[in-house]
Amino acid sequence: MAAGMELCRYARAALVTRSHQYPLGVTMSASRRLQLLEWAQRQGAWIIEDDYDSEYRFDSMPVASLQGLDSNSRVIYVGTFSKVLFPSLRLGYLVIPPDLIERFVAVRITMDITPSRMSQLVLADFMFCGEGSCWASAAAP
Repeated sequence: MAAGMELCRYARAALVTRSHQYPLGVTMSASRRLQLLEWAQRQGAWIIEDDYDSEYRFDSMPVASLQGLDSNSRVIYVGTFSKVLFPSLRLGYLVIPPDLIERFVAVRITMDITPSRMSQLVLADFMFCGEGSCWASAAAP
């Protein structure tokens, strides 16, 4: 943290993969996560937290997200279903501080089309019902 703050004193954002840093695979310690949150608040900077694989923890509980620890709304949380379910799904999501939502929506509308509505509906149904429990009960006589 100290080296990063020294090298990039006027940084306005930091991109982190706190649960499984790429390419070394290191997990960001709790003290470093808190230092990063303090830095963002002090600088008025943003933390972009790419949580691409936090669900892949086999020997311990998932590491607390920066977004979950952030009491000052400085973290933009990025997640994906591509790694957890399957790569061709191509669905991701953002958890954005409330004061940024309008800007993000405007940019999203002007930059590209949305993912397949069918994929979104199937995923939403899967999340709501669990592992096929809705389909199993619907198919039963």
